[in-house]
Amino acid sequence: SLKAQARFALWSLPGLSLYLYLPLRAMHAPFLNWGDPSTWGRFWQSVLRSQYAAGETARQFSKTIELTRYLLSQIPSEVTWAALALAAVGMVASWQQRSAGLRPLLLCFALHLFLVLNYNNPPLPWVINAFFIPDFVLILLFAFIGAEWLYPRFMAWHPRAPFALALAAFAGMLALAPGRYRHLDYSRDFLLYDYSRDIQQGLGPNSALLASGGNDAFGLWYLQGIEKRRL
Repeated sequence: SLKAQARFALWSLPGLSLYLYLPLRAMHAPFLNWGDPSTWGRFWQSVLRSQYAAGETARQFSKTIELTRYLLSQIPSEVTWAALALAAVGMVASWQQRSAGLRPLLLCFALHLFLVLNYNNPPLPWVINAFFIPDFVLILLFAFIGAEWLYPRFMAWHPRAPFALALAAFAGMLALAPGRYRHLDYSRDFLLYDYSRDIQQGLGPNSALLASGGNDAFGLWYLQGIEKRRL
């Protein structure tokens, strides 16, 4: 019913309330204050990412195709094709069951994926990875729903079939773990730190540095704000 849908929609408010932290923190003039969202106008610009839109080129359908291909290339390492197949089953089951909680979630997933693929215009592939995180999480959620839907049907076919499938899925996740750990292990990566220190050491007293973007500035902000170097 519409009343039930509205009740579930209210649960989005706690998540959206995190945005209130932006103006509250900005009012205390923190060291890193991106966009300074202390006023309503700048707060709204931060939410709508207006500071990025000014430098973007017109979006073309070819960009959507490129991002779609990139998303598909990430599925084997992020969620696996088996989980995607289970997620498809879970999505169909959720829609057919007319669940008041899962149907809106499925629509939000479709809307978010549509906006990410059509609205974003990232300069580098790794920038878009952060935007795909909610989609990967929802794919795994619907994969569990799909597995739950298939469980009694496999039980009716053979009592040990669900156990064998769960064991195979667990073995598949374990097989992916070593490669993913090596790929995500940055504990010995000091490239940004050394790069930022080299920049600092090359600057004279009272210098003003014009960075080309956040990638050049984040390391310097860390050195100034955390390690208190060259304040």
